[in-house]
Amino acid sequence: MKKLVSIALILAALLTQTLVSCGNNDTPNDTNDTENTDSVKNDVPVADICKAIEEEFGDNFTADFEVDSETLDATYGIKSEWVKEYYAKIAMISFQIDQLIAVRAADGHGDDVYKALESYRDYYVDNSMQYPMNMSKASAATVYRNGDYVFFMILGYSDDDSLLDDDAKALEFYKNENQRAIDVIDSKLGK
Repeated sequence: MKKLVSIALILAALLTQTLVSCGNNDTPNDTNDTENTDSVKNDVPVADICKAIEEEFGDNFTADFEVDSETLDATYGIKSEWVKEYYAKIAMISFQIDQLIAVRAADGHGDDVYKALESYRDYYVDNSMQYPMNMSKASAATVYRNGDYVFFMILGYSDDDSLLDDDAKALEFYKNENQRAIDVIDSKLGK
């Protein structure tokens, strides 16, 4: 019951927020945990990376609601002092679960951001209530790190009804969709 109340409170906070921000914030299991520090560009704005991801997915990018820094802390556990800049969008419609969180960590806080997003991913996969059609997509949620840049993503769309009947096939499909975003990230930051 406590889990349901917690989930309801998180959802209520997301839906009732009136001030949102995106872009610069100059205040201080199946997860791809690769950290790339060789030849990583450390000066690419997260908004540029995320715009490229949005373009990659086109009309199938449904994360259209900007998340403010207070929600970034309350929901994802990312403290403002850990953040050099961020981009955070989620789907506003309840049956869409797309999320793209991108954080350029402040010096010395890459591990903190990564651990916070890993914890959120684990909580989300284990405890969130999903429409049956979204179970595999939720399970494919990915945390990815490239240098000081850390990403959490649940992305992708398919109109292939056969995915509804084959959880393993659907999970693989959505992992590949998240990999599309990782490929964009690596093309922008280097690997």
